Amino acid sequence: MGNGLSIGAFTPETDATLSVSSTTLSVHLPAGATNTIRNSGSADAYYAIGGVGVEATTSSHLIKAGEIHTISPGNCTHIAAITASSTTTLLLVGGSGLPLVSQAGGSGGGGTVGGATEAKQDALAVLVGEVQASPTANTVLARLKSILTGVVLATGSNVIGKVGVQVGGSDVAAANPVPMVEGNSAAPITGASMPAGGVGLTGWLSAIWIRLASVVVTFATATRTSRSGTITTGGQAQPLMAANSSRKGWCLQNNNTSGNIWFDETGATAVATQPSIELYPGDFYESPSAGATPTAISIIGDTTGMTFSAREW
Repeated sequence: MGNGLSIGAFTPETDATLSVSSTTLSVHLPAGATNTIRNSGSADAYYAIGGVGVEATTSSHLIKAGEIHTISPGNCTHIAAITASSTTTLLLVGGSGLPLVSQAGGSGGGGTVGGATEAKQDALAVLVGEVQASPTANTVLARLKSILTGVVLATGSNVIGKVGVQVGGSDVAAANPVPMVEGNSAAPITGASMPAGGVGLTGWLSAIWIRLASVVVTFATATRTSRSGTITTGGQAQPLMAANSSRKGWCLQNNNTSGNIWFDETGATAVATQPSIELYPGDFYESPSAGATPTAISIIGDTTGMTFSAREW
């Protein structure tokens, strides 16, 4: 297109031209969610965006000679411009995306981004670094190349190949082991102690896996003792289990089809209300796996003769 302009990720779609003088003039904005405005002349201009009757004054948004601004028109359909004196031309391009320009203030019904000149864009390109084998030092590309140096892609693919492991700037080997110890041992895992797979990352992980696999976890066993019985007198507390410092856990079930049983495992006497814990008919309680209290456990039932099942271990 005649006034085509493409900066960064911006995709041009339509364009227009606005001849600017010391009298405000307007033109329909090009279609597009984003508009770029380029002052192609040698005189500064002022612009405003809005509806059909929009007008610009020398108090409107300033676009200096050679600058490129970007606006998001929003609901605005027209742009007006004026100069303090002399004439210039604004090249307008509508499209989508975001050009690489510097941030400025807004005007009219949309937002603006402005202040980009060819000189500033050239400076940005220098800062980023040209795409070349040896980018300028301290540019973004130079830093990326430094980070990626040594990462080798497998032939004919985009998969990273073998990655070595270094300690103190040297490759891991029998004489330069990974500083990692097993248990309370002061001896580190070394290249010599690694299985087939070498002293690279694969061999190191294999060595760790073998040592983890050799760990044997022993679970403690316990004998369960029955503490089952009946409610001797309804409405009166009775002991379920005596204090036991070796207790690892316990459980209790209300075996009845009617009537509730309450228990207190804190060493206090059970009552038929809080803070005791209530078991409805058929309910079952087991102490947490993290451990059980060693204190005496008391229960109370609604009626005489109610049965319950209990275990202690």
